Amino acid sequence: MNFDFVMDSWAWVELFRGTQKGTRIAKLIQNKRVAVTQHTIAELADKFYRDGIPFDTALEHIKSSATILNLTEEIILKAPEVKAEMRKKHPNASLADAINLTTAQMHNAKAVSGDSDFKDIPDAIFIK
Repeated sequence: MNFDFVMDSWAWVELFRGTQKGTRIAKLIQNKRVAVTQHTIAELADKFYRDGIPFDTALEHIKSSATILNLTEEIILKAPEVKAEMRKKHPNASLADAINLTTAQMHNAKAVSGDSDFKDIPDAIFIK
């Protein structure tokens, strides 16, 4: 299945906080096909836990506005290659970044992030 956007944890956090960047993201994804990786859900659950905020309501919002995508064998095998490519421009790009970008590419979508590791990356929308 194809999507318009795959959002990373940074994008979701900005959206939930209602920041200016979050407002821009909300407008960007309005009436679009949005997806999120299981890995991102785990990152968000961890962030909420560390911040002492219940995750239930946020998770319900995510589930109602996005499709949660499984971490497939294909993504697992492709993500290290994508990470190596990302690191040519951004030496600190993480495997999580690569998983999101790989997932977006495999679903003909754009990865949405404000993480600087997505700046100037094809197939990504970097939110400044």
